[in-house]
Amino acid sequence: MGIMTLIGIDIGASSIKAGIVKKGCIRKYVKINILSKDSKKQLINKLFQIIDKLINKDIESIGIGVPGLITKKGKIIKLKNLSCLNNVELKNLLKKKYKIPIFIDNDANCFALGEKYFGKAKKYKNIVGVIIGSGAGAGVIINNKLYSGTDSGAGQIGEIKFKNRTLEDYCSDKYFLWKYNLNGLQVFNNKNKKAFDNFGENIAEELLIIIKMFSPEIIVLGGGVAKAFSLFKKTMNKKLKQNMNSKQYKQIKIVKTANKNSGILGAAVLSKEIEVEK
Repeated sequence: MGIMTLIGIDIGASSIKAGIVKKGCIRKYVKINILSKDSKKQLINKLFQIIDKLINKDIESIGIGVPGLITKKGKIIKLKNLSCLNNVELKNLLKKKYKIPIFIDNDANCFALGEKYFGKAKKYKNIVGVIIGSGAGAGVIINNKLYSGTDSGAGQIGEIKFKNRTLEDYCSDKYFLWKYNLNGLQVFNNKNKKAFDNFGENIAEELLIIIKMFSPEIIVLGGGVAKAFSLFKKTMNKKLKQNMNSKQYKQIKIVKTANKNSGILGAAVLSKEIEVEK
């Protein structure tokens, strides 16, 4: 890839995390919390603040992952948790201010890239990175190339209708809230066996859809709820085994990320995956 000095930014529902990335390592890390009451202006100012803490003359590009859909020209069009940023032409805004190439994509796509270049998916060509957090989404890499589809929406599996709701309602922390009235740290501290057993079966259903659609070599799980992988892994694997032929079940690798900052790393290398808009 060559030695480049890049900025990667991961915009989440509750924080903006960013870092200077060089040689696959985060050399300087910055985090700013997001408040539910933050306005569009406040959120944009927080993004400026975090970039200002990292920018220097050696930075060659800025890559950003956002939990929503992005047009090819860098306009945010479908952001649920931070809806005040919808219709913001973020790419042009940042390019005008910082005068360097700006790359923006969905956060799950950035996560998948982070795993491809720096994580557990390095050895593989066909990869899916699955986010299990405040939402549910996937980043898809086919034959070593990120596949974003139209408006970065190729992996937006959370919106698929599932049972009486959507996959996101069953395969993110939303499930614990509406089904068991648990949220945040309660999910991990409670360790409700029935809740996690049922959740594991839900995740298996999600992964079966992914496997049938993309037939990846490896699926890497990330996001806040994925930290509890050991609590739902058993029932997940049991359901997968029941619904897959034995050869396919043995071939597919399903692992939890070992890097809490894959989103930052993947955002930084968007410059390798997305052509600069002329």
